[in-house]
Amino acid sequence: SQKSYISMLSLLYLIGGTIFGGSFLFSFFTLNTGMSVVESLIFLYYDFLGGSNTLCGLTVVVTVLFEIPIFHLAPVILQKFNPAHMQIIASIAFVVRVIGYSLIP
Repeated sequence: SQKSYISMLSLLYLIGGTIFGGSFLFSFFTLNTGMSVVESLIFLYYDFLGGSNTLCGLTVVVTVLFEIPIFHLAPVILQKFNPAHMQIIASIAFVVRVIGYSLIP
């Protein structure tokens, strides 16, 4: 049996070759870049404010506790909303989160 391989460039063109695909890739990379910056700097900011390692750990625990029900309900949520709507909701949630971080005194 002969295996068929697809190059990364072909895969990128396949995914990003449409308006929806290109928009999804742009949103995906933008959100992940922003999240990596925020996740890296928020703990430094907590440290600057005098927060302990326990506080930083608790923020991660709270984040995970909110994610577990969403992962459990994912099949139901995906039946109600398509992936494009889910990407928009994720973008809005990220913006709200970053605005919330900016309101920390």
